[in-house]
Amino acid sequence: MLIGVLLYFISNKYQVAVAMIFVAVSIYWYMNFPSLAKTRVINSTNKAIDKNQLSSLFDEVVLELSEVGIKEDANKKTFESSWEDVNSIVKSLEYIYIFLTSESAIIIPKRVLDENRINELDTLIDKNYSGVIKDLNIKFD
Repeated sequence: MLIGVLLYFISNKYQVAVAMIFVAVSIYWYMNFPSLAKTRVINSTNKAIDKNQLSSLFDEVVLELSEVGIKEDANKKTFESSWEDVNSIVKSLEYIYIFLTSESAIIIPKRVLDENRINELDTLIDKNYSGVIKDLNIKFD
C-alpha cells in the first residue's frame, strides 16, 4: 500500500496507485478472511450459548407420521406438513432424511426405532410419498 502511495506522488499516475492499493487490500483480505470468519462464528456461537438461545436444539421432539402427513411437536410449537410438501426422501443405513425444502429436513435416526417400527415407517413412506426415494443403504465389504 505504501508503494502505491509513493508511486502516486512520484509518477503522478493515479491509476497505478489505485491499482496497487487495490492489490494490497485484496491480498490482505484473501489471507485473513478465513480466520476472521472463523472468529466471528465462534464469537456469535459463544454469545448464543451464553444467552441460552441454543437450548431449543436439545429439547424433546415428538414426530408423528400418518397417511395425512407429518406432524412435529417441538419446543412448544407444532409444525404440520402434508406428503405433497415433502421435497425428497433419502434413506441410509443409520438415518431417514425427509427433506421439506432443500435446506431443512427431518432426520430420523434408525437406532431409536425397533425393526417393526422401521418396517412400518418404510411402508408408510412408500404408500404416501409419490416422489423418488433415494436409497443409500450401501454396504462395503
